[in-house]
Amino acid sequence: TVFQEKSYILHLHPLSLVCMLACSLPTIQAVCEAYPPALYGDDTSSSSSSSRDWLPVHHAASNAYTKPGVLEYLVQQYPSSIHATTYVSGSTPLHLACWRWSRSITMNNNNNNNNNPIPLQEEEESILQEERRIQFLLRTYPKAAEMQETNRRHYTPLAYLVLAVDDDDDDNAQQATTTTFRLIEEMILAAPKAIVMKFGCSSESLSTPPIGTPCTRKQYPITKLLHQTSTPMSTIRLLLEHCPTNNPFEYVLWERVKCWEKRMLLIESYHKNKCWRRRWDASYTSTYPLHSIFSCPHVLLMSPTTATTIQECLDRFDKKELFRRDTHGRYPLHVALEMCCCTQETTMRGWFEIMAFLIETEPRTLCSVDPTTKSIPLAMVASKKKSMNHHQQQLPLCTTSNNDRRNDDENNTTTDVAQLDALYRILHVDPVHACLSLR
Repeated sequence: TVFQEKSYILHLHPLSLVCMLACSLPTIQAVCEAYPPALYGDDTSSSSSSSRDWLPVHHAASNAYTKPGVLEYLVQQYPSSIHATTYVSGSTPLHLACWRWSRSITMNNNNNNNNNPIPLQEEEESILQEERRIQFLLRTYPKAAEMQETNRRHYTPLAYLVLAVDDDDDDNAQQATTTTFRLIEEMILAAPKAIVMKFGCSSESLSTPPIGTPCTRKQYPITKLLHQTSTPMSTIRLLLEHCPTNNPFEYVLWERVKCWEKRMLLIESYHKNKCWRRRWDASYTSTYPLHSIFSCPHVLLMSPTTATTIQECLDRFDKKELFRRDTHGRYPLHVALEMCCCTQETTMRGWFEIMAFLIETEPRTLCSVDPTTKSIPLAMVASKKKSMNHHQQQLPLCTTSNNDRRNDDENNTTTDVAQLDALYRILHVDPVHACLSLR
């Protein structure tokens, strides 16, 4: 009765039907030997494109109950079928297998929440068989891992696996979660590009997000995995090691990463690929954590509450770290000064707030001279706006409109107030030594 309600069933070969019904391997072999052309598609005389959409291998890959050895047999009989994509969604067998995995995990979690748990032995066997099917498809055709579906969702196989990860999973789903991350790691090694491929959106918005505005809707695999609490450290290390972009903060929000060990891995990855003056290794990051954090603009300047972020760092590490010199004789304040002066991503108001807060927290750094720039913090804060104004005066007036110039004037006024407030707060810490240091 169910089949009679679906018109496309009328155009399916028996081979596709037995794959849909997850029949045994001997049954599928017998049907295939009776009519081998069924491997290449269904009734081509039908005018409906959906009737020629799926090959038998697609039906087998999308079925959670497909028996062991069926996929291997179908691919052996028709090797090119593993490259075939469906007409409507552009899905390869690997896409369908990962989609089925995501659906199975969700359904099992719902059954457990509804007090209808699947028997443990049956669930373990099903998980093992699905994992083997995905691994077979991935290892046979690795290129499918970086292919996006052609429908409006643009999912990759990695995206389907990422969607199966949930922080709310209970202990009964622990094995499924462990297996999911194992598959994710194998998928990352096979297709690193898929880490930053956007999914769940239209084709017009598939470009990389602008710096400083990471996607908050978890539309990137790297975003969801790094924001996810349950993601193991092995997956995080592999993710950052093979990430095709030099700056993982383009896709990740610092405050959304709750684990400090993961945060420091982000900092290490950032400085490994992109730094302003020199390359820092992992030993520097672990030895001088505040120096490393304060040299990253995405931690301080891109955070919604700068003072809260700094205080959170000070609570995590000892406050005495602010008065500790690194191998170059610099305090964390000096490193933050260099970062704010070199980066083009800085906002002046946030920069002034950072300097004032750090000096108020550790007054002994007020008159300290940076061994690299030979300047003191107070002089840097006082001269920052002047150098910026000089740069703006070099721009021809014809390059900006009246509205742009009006907005610039308003921003400059607000920045002037922020600079004066920072200077007042810094001078208020120790007026005598501050004035003497300017001589």
